[in-house]
Amino acid sequence: MTGERRPTTAPRSAFASTDEMLSPDVLTSLLARPVRSVSREAFTPAGDSSTDAAFEAIHLDGEPTPSLITKTVERARDWVAIATRDDVDREVRVWEAGLLHRLSGPVTQTVVAGARSDSGYTVLMRNVSYWLLPDLPGVPPSASQQNLAIEAMASMHAAFWMDEALLDPFNGLSTLAGFTGHCAPGTLERIRVRMGASGMADWLEEGWDKLPTLTDARLAEDLRAVADDPTLVAETASAYPWTLAHTDPRPANVAIDEERRLVYLLDWTRPAVAPPAVDLLYWVFAANTACATPRAELIDAYSAALERRLGSGFSSTWWEPQLNLCFVAFVACFVPIIVNVNPDAVVGWTERCRPGLRTLG
Repeated sequence: MTGERRPTTAPRSAFASTDEMLSPDVLTSLLARPVRSVSREAFTPAGDSSTDAAFEAIHLDGEPTPSLITKTVERARDWVAIATRDDVDREVRVWEAGLLHRLSGPVTQTVVAGARSDSGYTVLMRNVSYWLLPDLPGVPPSASQQNLAIEAMASMHAAFWMDEALLDPFNGLSTLAGFTGHCAPGTLERIRVRMGASGMADWLEEGWDKLPTLTDARLAEDLRAVADDPTLVAETASAYPWTLAHTDPRPANVAIDEERRLVYLLDWTRPAVAPPAVDLLYWVFAANTACATPRAELIDAYSAALERRLGSGFSSTWWEPQLNLCFVAFVACFVPIIVNVNPDAVVGWTERCRPGLRTLG
């Protein structure tokens, strides 16, 4: 599969407005079933939205439980888009490009359509809130949910393995460098220039300021340098396999139907072309925030799941070095959050970066 350019579904077009997208005629076409009436009401999701997104529940034909949910983002308030230099509304673009339509069990997604306005965009999603994982500090998913999430990531990564269709500029995907640097001190300044005062930027800056007090000061300095200039990490990682990475697989963005063994990945705000371990390490921390060190058994479970899917395409000769680099990339990106969420985990995660940092010289 390496280097193969696979055809994607013909690109779709975002609707010109949310009202147009939610009209009965359009929904009849999108859902392939008759829709006679549509009602909308404010909806509060289980988890917080760091981009101040607004949500609505969409009831069709008087149904008591909404079939659909909309998420509306104002670009001027979307710090993630500013941080990752998103100029295509990636959450809509992955639907337009047909990338989401290539996902299949055990991993799937919920986006039905997208709309743009002068100030932002709206995504229309199937309502899977019943299966959303609890996003509570110190309350990890169950063992079966952890395993399903690992299998889902391996399935998605194998499906897009070294697929040159991902490199089409129309997709607008981010990069490993964009991921690594999107919480960097320099990026936080860019966010403030665009947004003015930002509680998220202040919170992340506090994490960076505390970091040298919680781990080796030289190690903290090296990680800060990588975050502010991730070029070398990205260039080194380019020698290893890449795939489509979601880059935000945390419990708040994952719904699991255990009966049907389906994993829904939500919130496609920063998909990237990156090595596979980027998603893995994000999940290992975000779904296990109470753990002081990375859970090695989850890393092993993922590598075994990926090997089953890639067969002879999997090799320890690339797996181990890209894993070490992804530790550097993930921690350089996420360490101010680790500091604020679980300071006891800082040493375990930063120390694990040493092998990857050594490869950077």
